[in-house]
Amino acid sequence: MSDANKSEYSCLNKMVKTSCKKNVNNWALRVAADLEAAAMRGYQRGVWQKIKYLSNKHIRKSTSVRVKDGKIISDPHAQFKERWKKHFTELLNPPPVPQCSNGGEPV
Repeated sequence: MSDANKSEYSCLNKMVKTSCKKNVNNWALRVAADLEAAAMRGYQRGVWQKIKYLSNKHIRKSTSVRVKDGKIISDPHAQFKERWKKHFTELLNPPPVPQCSNGGEPV
């Protein structure tokens, strides 16, 4: 890389970084203005949603299922489907009701 290319790259790099900083600052100012407007209107849900978004605190949902013996399955695909299949098979297909030997009512 020649000296002319290096200096041009350096100048362009500075311009890009400066532009990015300005854009981030403008974005933060817009979000702050939205927060203030929502707070003035008494729209607390919107305020807290934006605060949660800004603080990057997202609720992580659990992706674990327990097997019948109490062990936790953490594989989200194959074992989940198999466990749910077993669960609903047992739920929807109960064992047959025993019949009396004399053909009467079940016990």
